[in-house]
Amino acid sequence: MYRDMLQLYYSDLYTGAISEEARFPKSRYRKVREELDRRGLTGTDIAVEEARQARLDEVHLVHEPEYVRRFMENELDDKMVRKIGFRPWTEQFVDRTFSIAGGTLQAFEAVMGGAQFAGNLAGGTHHAYADRGEGFCVFNDLAICAVRALEEFGYERVAIVDCDVHQGNGTAVIFADEPRVLTYSIHCAGNYPFDKEESDVDVAVPVGSGDEAYLELLDRSLSRALYGFRPQLVLYQAGVDALEEDRWGRLALTRAGLRRRNGLVFDLAEAWACPVLITMGGGYSRPIEASVAAHADVFEEASRRLKSR
Repeated sequence: MYRDMLQLYYSDLYTGAISEEARFPKSRYRKVREELDRRGLTGTDIAVEEARQARLDEVHLVHEPEYVRRFMENELDDKMVRKIGFRPWTEQFVDRTFSIAGGTLQAFEAVMGGAQFAGNLAGGTHHAYADRGEGFCVFNDLAICAVRALEEFGYERVAIVDCDVHQGNGTAVIFADEPRVLTYSIHCAGNYPFDKEESDVDVAVPVGSGDEAYLELLDRSLSRALYGFRPQLVLYQAGVDALEEDRWGRLALTRAGLRRRNGLVFDLAEAWACPVLITMGGGYSRPIEASVAAHADVFEEASRRLKSR
């Protein structure tokens, strides 16, 4: 039904379940959805459906049941809640967390069903470990999808391409001993997390780097990584917090540079005939509209490529 449209998943909980007091730009999820509407893409080039909630058995593919139980029953200690960062939590926060994972799982199911691209208007929660969350991440949706690809669909080579400005530390640890999953992270060297984990490929970009330096590093390293790995599926963490306007980014990429980044990732995936699952990742610019425009660019480019096939 949607083979010529980009299938995306969204829930009002993405924005609505975050407290007004939280130190987080909660409006960006809603604003990205509205920006796609404003560009005239939804209903023509892009189909947006309601995100489902992930099932417990799906979350348990990656996360320790006791951690999941304590989160659901509001029994995490104060230190862990502080590391996750959403404070105070709301009554709907558990539902929101399961919906974010569920939206990414639906996008995964779309690409498993034959879509070239699909995505979630949230997700990319790469800081979550198997037994804990941090950095605004509770469950690692990328990891859950990768494990489903391996265990349920028999995939042998899944590449997680993480272009958020912050290293995908949780993802790196989860798959440290799994050769069927390539963890690639290009991130700002002098940024959170300050104690980095070890991905299969880590590209640390110096603070203040702009478009040309970043894109040269990305092109060279990602081309080499994917050539050696020969991926069957790409999970793209498409954070836009490398923007020069981003308050937590510390790089200096322009919106045009991020568009070139997206094109490079999509070109390499297409070269390997890989479907691509897109998650939104981080974006914290002031004003938030700079991040919103860059997030929408990712999905617009994916939809354009579907139309041109």
